[in-house]
Amino acid sequence: MTSRIDRRALLKSSAATALLSASGLSVDAAPRYGGRLRLAIPHADKHFESVVLGAVYHSLTNIDANGLLRDELATEWRCDRRARNWKLKLRDNIKFHNGEKLTVQDVANSLINTNFDVESHPSQNSLFIHLNKPDPHLPYRLADIAPIITKTGEKINAMNGTGLYRVKRLHPERHFIGDRVKPHQKETTSGWLSEIEIIVISDSKVRHEALRDNFVDAAEFHQAESLPISSDWSLITGAQNTHIVVNKRVGIPPQTGQRKPLDDNRIAERWWMT
Repeated sequence: MTSRIDRRALLKSSAATALLSASGLSVDAAPRYGGRLRLAIPHADKHFESVVLGAVYHSLTNIDANGLLRDELATEWRCDRRARNWKLKLRDNIKFHNGEKLTVQDVANSLINTNFDVESHPSQNSLFIHLNKPDPHLPYRLADIAPIITKTGEKINAMNGTGLYRVKRLHPERHFIGDRVKPHQKETTSGWLSEIEIIVISDSKVRHEALRDNFVDAAEFHQAESLPISSDWSLITGAQNTHIVVNKRVGIPPQTGQRKPLDDNRIAERWWMT
């Protein structure tokens, strides 16, 4: 019997190894479940809200760290030749954190304030979206956290989402603790932390001290702020002139998202504790 080497798999493996080595991580540092990630971030308009929403809510689609479009609440999408009329098939058996089931009407109502018409078909578990003008990039736009998919009649501040983390404690613009939802449809692919804690610390020196004294595991800094240096920390370049200084006990994916800060606001579901 002869065996054949998959050249593309070999190249991918080599690239992943190189990326892990460049980031200072062990090649054997595979994601595993458990632990709490404590993250300090600076005060900035909508910044705290965005990363919390990224933990609590899911979008219809998702753009991964490599820029590839992935399914999330929607599993299929297709359009007509003019890209004006779209059909989206929703994932079955999705539940909000309060135990209520996500319905097609919930999604349709969440999209009411957008600039397109939505028609729900509960019997097919599908949505039809009608646009005023062609938009072949609609699935990418639906990947953004806005519009938030909420239970009909609820506002976003109810914080009752379908994401990987439910609210355990929340002080708006100051402090958040999210508890991992189990079971979840992303059970085996993301959401490795048992808890995520996000603390707003405006002063960069205090963020540095919190990291140094092990009160937090990671801290975000703007480019204009001086960056703390230690052999125990790794430096991750983020989007929009930000950096994340990370204790090496934190597991980091080989590729982090560069569309938005904090791994496209998906740090809660993509990172882990080693």
